[in-house]
Amino acid sequence: MLQLYAKYEMRSVRVLNSVWMPTENGPMKKLSNLVFLSKDCDLQYIEEPVENVDDIVKFCEETGLPAALDETIDNFQESHLNMLAKYTHPGIVAVVIKPSVIGGFEKAALIARWAQKHGKMAVVSAAFESGLGLSTYILFSYYLEQLNVVYTVMNREIRPSIAHGLGTYKWLKQDVTAIPLGIHYDPCKGFMGASVAGAIQLLKNFKVNNNVIHKTFNEEQVHRYHLTVNSKNFSYSIKVHEVGQESNDNVVIFLHGFLGTGEDWIPIMKAISRSAKCISIDLPGHGGSKIQNHGCKGAQEEATLSIEIVADVLYELIQGITPFKVTLVGYSMGARIALHMALRLSHKIDGAVIISGSPGLKDTTARKIRQAKDDSRADSLVAYGLELFLDSWYAGELWKSLRSHPHFNEIVASRIVHEDVQSLAKALSGLSTGSQM
Repeated sequence: MLQLYAKYEMRSVRVLNSVWMPTENGPMKKLSNLVFLSKDCDLQYIEEPVENVDDIVKFCEETGLPAALDETIDNFQESHLNMLAKYTHPGIVAVVIKPSVIGGFEKAALIARWAQKHGKMAVVSAAFESGLGLSTYILFSYYLEQLNVVYTVMNREIRPSIAHGLGTYKWLKQDVTAIPLGIHYDPCKGFMGASVAGAIQLLKNFKVNNNVIHKTFNEEQVHRYHLTVNSKNFSYSIKVHEVGQESNDNVVIFLHGFLGTGEDWIPIMKAISRSAKCISIDLPGHGGSKIQNHGCKGAQEEATLSIEIVADVLYELIQGITPFKVTLVGYSMGARIALHMALRLSHKIDGAVIISGSPGLKDTTARKIRQAKDDSRADSLVAYGLELFLDSWYAGELWKSLRSHPHFNEIVASRIVHEDVQSLAKALSGLSTGSQM
């Protein structure tokens, strides 16, 4: 059986605002005594030993004690590799990596490789998570260790092994998995062990432990209707999809991307509808939403769309739905609209989840190029129709992985439902990344 091991957790010590250390007889001693205790207690490292992250290197130099980065990595706002460059000091002997916190396994692997390259231990860690999630962490740890083996064979240079910090699992009274995950302390070996084979078995044969389910609920029904918003000389008939209890003041508004509709969000809306009233809409130019001129008789003015215009329409729509603040969730084009609204309408927007949403282009030339491309695409949409446009659109490099999806044809077929191609083209041009702030 393949096994991954980590040092027993009590051999790494977390120190918060003040630096203290448990002695053999129990009482705590201050930092000045730590140097004399490190050999006696076989100290492997101290996680985040000082309050100010800029003082970690200084701590290592002045005390001679080994330290590990943990929350420092979690809080990086810029490129992780760029931020880690200042922590190459040999006194920092380990980095604790939580994939779910830092943004997934890809970033976690980059950080682990950085740690190994600089002679530091990579510790794959987690919070209080179920056996299902921890099984993937075990396999990820094993993957990193195999990379170590390959490197050692090819370069004849040993790198620090991979450890895991998944021992918090033993503190969970119950788990969502029917078969418990095998993470336990082996007193003979002095390690916290996690079985790779056990993790694979759990993932292959996963079943929910129904004995720990406290509540179940039937699938919420989706209510679909139209709301009308008047803005200047135009009337916007917006198709709305609603899931959740009417009385719930916690409202989440979902905004789809270009060529999408409010239907895209229904599975997610149903999943969280017990804690929020969830509303998705067909953005102007999309799906069942329509734009009409309601100005004076004979007016020839045509509707234009921009992020500012759509944001104003959505604001009026939300005002009619609830007097309270709302949370926006947007993808791609919808994310850019949500970002604009969060910055400009903070009195109405409580928060925004931005998924694959560009913050805009700083370079003037880049904006002009992008705007010209989207204008050309919009002209092509009007000239050749939606079906040919979809063939061309999904042939792009951006959608390479999507084209291999088993339901790709169904996904593309769902994009043919837009009733107003002229307005769809205006959305493509007017809401271009090239025209946003």
